[in-house]
Amino acid sequence: MQDVKHFEYDERVALDVKELSVQARSGMSIHDVTYASPKGGSVPAYLVVPKGDGKFAPILWGHWMMPASPTANRKEFLDEAIALAPAGVLSLLIDGSYTLPMDPRFNIDRHQWLLESGVIRYKRTEHMSTDLRAGQRKKQDKKQILKSVLLFYAIACGFAWLAWTPLVLGPAGLKLHKYPISLPVSACVGTLGPLLGCLITHRAQTGNWRAVRLLPRSRLQMIWLVAGPLLVLLCLFLVFPAFISKGDPRAWHWHLGALVGLWVPMFNYNLFGGPIFEEFGWRGFLQPQLQQVLPPWIAAICVGIMWAAWHVPLFLVGWSSASPLVFAFIVIGLSPLMAFAFNASGDAVVVAILMHSAFNASPRFLPSFLGTVPTRDYPSGEFLLGCSFLLSAVAVIVVTRGRLFANVQPPSPG
Repeated sequence: MQDVKHFEYDERVALDVKELSVQARSGMSIHDVTYASPKGGSVPAYLVVPKGDGKFAPILWGHWMMPASPTANRKEFLDEAIALAPAGVLSLLIDGSYTLPMDPRFNIDRHQWLLESGVIRYKRTEHMSTDLRAGQRKKQDKKQILKSVLLFYAIACGFAWLAWTPLVLGPAGLKLHKYPISLPVSACVGTLGPLLGCLITHRAQTGNWRAVRLLPRSRLQMIWLVAGPLLVLLCLFLVFPAFISKGDPRAWHWHLGALVGLWVPMFNYNLFGGPIFEEFGWRGFLQPQLQQVLPPWIAAICVGIMWAAWHVPLFLVGWSSASPLVFAFIVIGLSPLMAFAFNASGDAVVVAILMHSAFNASPRFLPSFLGTVPTRDYPSGEFLLGCSFLLSAVAVIVVTRGRLFANVQPPSPG
């Protein structure tokens, strides 16, 4: 019984498999890997995996130990392993050369060490194959997600830019025709692009149209219906005024009464100027997709960049007082805050819609809010607004350690 115990091992210990390369051949794949030996050190090996998802008969190949022999390594029986793979044989070819590190804590003969660790490796071959297949599935999933993101963005930009083409070519833009086009109407029609991109891409992915979740998942998360917009308003009416006001802070007499009417434009036609339709795409679809392949805070920045780039044609018609780069700076700072509240609410698109609406409706109230308080002439107010959102975003990213309350599992619409 004592000899049998030599072959015991803890299955809970991680293999620490590192795939250096993989070669696809007809009916199989050959993986060049290393993994942790239970006897110490890192083991180089080839894992020859037959094509298919079924369980395979594993073989552990041990090479000859003749000193100075060019075949005294894992390559010696590689051809045989390749020949057996089409018959459903999974082969692990280990490198048991004399150069393998020995752990002085194990007071055993070298050949006994090779035998024991070899048998243990044999037992763990199927586990290693499972780990590698899981890694391959993750790579495939990542490719599928990126394809979905590209499809969504192509639809979002394609529809919007096509809808804005008459406006851009008209008197307000490139002046290639003389027919006036309404900027608000044209802009609103273009916002259908992210919505259509979300619905069509989700339909292609899953076969159904239930692409997003509208309301928070729990009663506790309902607080984000208010907390989300308040987060935007705090940036606009607390952080930004602190940046742009100059002189003695005791003279910063901001006018809170100017904000009484703010809630009216947040819930009127302003909702159709971007928030309702866009947020199905930017936060409802794009943010959860990217969070599956990127850290949530990086995913949010990517959403901000793509969101800003989507607006580019509108700058040809004087749509914003900010330059394209400064506008991108603003929304890239805003995007992590919106992702944070969206994730915290349980992926509720309504929270993102309200935050977007608060962002759109607020700028017209800033002059009356600041009143006669002296403000800085340089840098520009738009740039300082971007700094306000960016500073707040950094705080949220640091506090949440970059996770932004994200659930890395695929979103479950309902």
